[in-house]
Amino acid sequence: MEQVHDGADLLLEAERSQLLKLKWELEAKLASTNEQLKTLDMCRKRLNECSAERSRALDLTAHTMTGPVHEGGQESRNGRESVTPSRAASRREERPETPKPNSLGSFTPECKEAMDAAKEACSSSKQLRKAIKEAIDNAVTLQRSAHKSVNAGVTQKMAETVSLMQYLQMSSAKTRTAVHRVHRCYDEFEMSQGLNMGPLSSADLQVREKLNRPLVQVYQRHAGNQLPEGLALVQGTLALQRSLENTSQNLGLLHLARLRLEDNIREKKSAYQVDSGIARMRRRHADHRWSTEEGLRPRTT
Repeated sequence: MEQVHDGADLLLEAERSQLLKLKWELEAKLASTNEQLKTLDMCRKRLNECSAERSRALDLTAHTMTGPVHEGGQESRNGRESVTPSRAASRREERPETPKPNSLGSFTPECKEAMDAAKEACSSSKQLRKAIKEAIDNAVTLQRSAHKSVNAGVTQKMAETVSLMQYLQMSSAKTRTAVHRVHRCYDEFEMSQGLNMGPLSSADLQVREKLNRPLVQVYQRHAGNQLPEGLALVQGTLALQRSLENTSQNLGLLHLARLRLEDNIREKKSAYQVDSGIARMRRRHADHRWSTEEGLRPRTT
């Protein structure tokens, strides 16, 4: 599991903050829509009350209109004025003018207030519907752009992780080769040190190899005839000892570097698996719906 945040995590956090901001904006639009629906419902109830009240008034006044209607029918039969079907249809198509409000007339001030409130509510609903449509389109556009940018960033990060993992594997292989080479040098130095130090027991030395034999002692009595072999062997042994110590330290450093490279390779593999899982999950849960217009739209090259 990743312990340190990287570029992909920053992209996901930026997308989350942007989506939360869009969510808050749409929730505010939803609250205003609920308020507008309540207002429209109140206007509808008020208009229904006015319509019911006017219907009751019409039922009460309908009986007084039977006489004139009957007389009008007699006059039409007598030929004074006849109403043809085409004239009646044209009268029905003509919209009557709204009369002035009158407390004793058919159009009361309460009806005028209800109609004005309904018109104002319809106008504000139209504006709110336009604003909501623009907000939804903007939210969809921003969501899609953020989704594409995050997917592109995650894919790029996966490619960089794979490339870096390959470089780390090459470095680990080179480090392993260096460890084998240094270990071979260490073995050679150790063998040389053993050869310089000679046998473990003086009994294994031959007479011609001993520096304290009588001929050598007589030879060294003269000035300038000292044999430097012993001192050279001691100095060479000390130099080989120092080289062995330095080589041992280098081997330890190389082993440590190789272990760190192996740890980095495992971490990069884990990061690649996490990023690939994120990419697959985002593709699986993405919105794959598409409209007919988008499918039939010609592609621009």
